[in-house]
Amino acid sequence: MESPHLRTVLLLAIVIWSFCRFYYYLFYVLERYLGKNRPYAGIFDALRFIVKKALITKYHQAMKHLLVPALVITTLLGLTGCPSIPDHPQATFSTQENNTIVHTYSKVVFPNKIGPFIRDGVRVYDQAGLDVSVAYHCPAPISITATVYSFPSPKLTSIGSPPDVIQVAREHLTANYFNDVKQEIVRVHPNAVEIQSRAISGPESTIGKYAEYKLRESFWGQIQDLGSRLYLFTYFKEKWTVEYRFTYPTSPDAEKAVDEFVKAYQWTTNSIEQKK
Repeated sequence: MESPHLRTVLLLAIVIWSFCRFYYYLFYVLERYLGKNRPYAGIFDALRFIVKKALITKYHQAMKHLLVPALVITTLLGLTGCPSIPDHPQATFSTQENNTIVHTYSKVVFPNKIGPFIRDGVRVYDQAGLDVSVAYHCPAPISITATVYSFPSPKLTSIGSPPDVIQVAREHLTANYFNDVKQEIVRVHPNAVEIQSRAISGPESTIGKYAEYKLRESFWGQIQDLGSRLYLFTYFKEKWTVEYRFTYPTSPDAEKAVDEFVKAYQWTTNSIEQKK
C-alpha cells in the first residue's frame, strides 16, 4: 500500500463494509419487492428489465398518439372513395375463347364448362393474386360441388443439386403437404373416414396424390351419405400446385359425373392450343 497508515486501513474497511451492506440491501429489495412477481438472475438482469419496460411503455404511448390520426386518415380515404382490393382482380385472370379464363401466373386453365359441371365463382386468397380457386357445380338432380385451386407449390431451395435429388425433395415436400390437407379435412369433418390414399400420375411431370373419403352430414339442406375426393398435383411448371376437391351424394351417377370431370379437365394452356 502507498499509505500504510491506520487511518487508511480504517477507511478501506469502512468502504468495503458499506459496499457489502449496500449490495445486501439491493438483493434484499430485489428478493422481497422487485422479484416478488418475477424472479431475476441478478442486479443487472433487473436493470435490463426495467429499461426494457420503460422503452416499451414509451412505444405504446407513442402509438396511442398515432392511432387517432391513423383512424382519421383511414376514414377520410374511405369517404373519398379510394378503391379497395377487388375479390378477383382483373389482372389475375385473362379471358380466352368460349369464356375460358386462365390464371395469369400459373397459366392454369379454367373452362366455363367441364363435362356436366358449370363454372360458378372465382376467389383470390392473397393480394398478389398467386393463390386462387374456381368453383364448379353439377346441376340437379345430382348436385355436386367441385373446387379447383391453383397456388405456389412448397418452396424448394437447391443450388447445384442433381435432378434426382431435387425430385426426391419435391416428393417429400408433396407428401408433407398432402398429409396436412388430409388432416385439415378430418378436422373440418370429424366424421370423415378415409377410404383410400395413394399416388397417381399427373400431367407434365407433376407429382400426383389422391385421397377419397366417405362421411355423413348436411349437404344441400339435408343429412345424407356423402363422398369426397381430393386430387393434388404439385410442381406444375416446377413451382405451381393444382388441387381438386369434390363433395357429392353417394351414388353411381355422382361418381360417374366426377370421373367425367377428371377425365375431361385439361388445365394446361397447351390443351387450349391443341384444340385450336
